[in-house]
Amino acid sequence: MKAILAVLTLSLLFFTACTTLKAPGFLGVGNIDVARASLKSTTLKLDLFFNNPNNTKAKLTGGNGQVWLDQTLLGNFLLDTTVSIPARADFSVPVKLTIEMKKVLQNSLQVMFSDSLPIRLAGEANVSKGALRKKIPLSYQGKISLNQLMSGDTLRVK
Repeated sequence: MKAILAVLTLSLLFFTACTTLKAPGFLGVGNIDVARASLKSTTLKLDLFFNNPNNTKAKLTGGNGQVWLDQTLLGNFLLDTTVSIPARADFSVPVKLTIEMKKVLQNSLQVMFSDSLPIRLAGEANVSKGALRKKIPLSYQGKISLNQLMSGDTLRVK
């Protein structure tokens, strides 16, 4: 009977811990570097900056998603490294973003005549804390400043 009670208690703690994790807040983009360029697609290496609102540290063990510029799907990103996430702190995640150049050219007029662009990011990341694993959503919708992009500064979201 004690063993069953212990298993039920651990199960309850496991499910409670999994549901209380909050998704990280998206802060911006920085350290943009061209990894591979061609007429068809370009792969960028960049860092996504987040804030962990949780009282516990964890590990990000991968993920993926998509980036839209205005209403056009710009490309896909991949989180392929393990990142330690400190408790209640900012952290960065290195990602690879593959952009279809045809879609960039479709938005080139909008880029030339605007000081900021609407951007949307959506995906999911795998987070683990000890033996606990959970997929958390990654999402952001806002604007990025083209002046910051041209100067090489970290793009802070508005």
